[in-house]
Amino acid sequence: MKEYYKILIFGTLFFLSLQYVLAETICEFDFSINKNDTVELIKTNSFAGKSDIDVITNSDYKLLYFDSQNNKLVQINLPVEFYVFDAPEGDVESVPVSVRQPCDEKWKKLEILHNNKNIFIYQFKEKLCNRDKICNNNENFLTCPEDCPSGSKDGWCDRQPDSKCDPDCLDGDPDCAKIIQENVQKLISQSKIQEELKSKTQLKSQLSIPNWIYISLPILFILSFLAYIEFKRKKYHWEHMTKQKEQKMISIKNYILDNLKKGFKQEQIKDILIKNNYDYQLIEEIFRGIKK
Repeated sequence: MKEYYKILIFGTLFFLSLQYVLAETICEFDFSINKNDTVELIKTNSFAGKSDIDVITNSDYKLLYFDSQNNKLVQINLPVEFYVFDAPEGDVESVPVSVRQPCDEKWKKLEILHNNKNIFIYQFKEKLCNRDKICNNNENFLTCPEDCPSGSKDGWCDRQPDSKCDPDCLDGDPDCAKIIQENVQKLISQSKIQEELKSKTQLKSQLSIPNWIYISLPILFILSFLAYIEFKRKKYHWEHMTKQKEQKMISIKNYILDNLKKGFKQEQIKDILIKNNYDYQLIEEIFRGIKK
């Protein structure tokens, strides 16, 4: 039975980590592109996943990556559309754009063009990995293993088999499961040793105590320990998801309030948000909160 549970645990961890093996290291850039040809870089992020599929064959707005010799490495057509057919004035002033591409250490500069006119430049200057042996800024194990080796506290659960329980992992790192298993085995071994010592030194009156008490106590301790680990994992996951949703709702709510002040109708704002892949149920929930 013990072997069965071992196989079940490691099999589950294998399938959980399989997606990270098959995925690429993706660099994500979130922009706000304004109608007056100004651009704001909202945030950058890196994760294991899949890049965007460029389904737009032509656009007035393009994003380009360059190397240190100013050679163009990648060109992407951006889905920028300010026109909204049912808006009072026919258009909006800004649209959010997110670009996800496989990270490349050759990238040194990013540009955004509008009708071949340069409207935005972002110099990387080794921001993704400056190789100073300090894990900070936007660096993590995916983009900069030199500064953020496996097991670093870098906001990324790397799930590497390095005998280090990654502090960013509450679940999914096989080393964490291995360490827990080793600790459990140590507890069992210590319990057995203590049991043998007690059996040699106990008085005859103590020998009358049922053996199941000695067996149940370490098992109860182990089960309590595993239950505590599971509770911490679920609590962290719930708090993390709640925080992300709250931040997202605040951002969308501010966008909605700003555009309501400009005179746009609710349906117009909803259409814009939905076209930019925002969740319909989340949008409806925010509007209900505003009405209250």
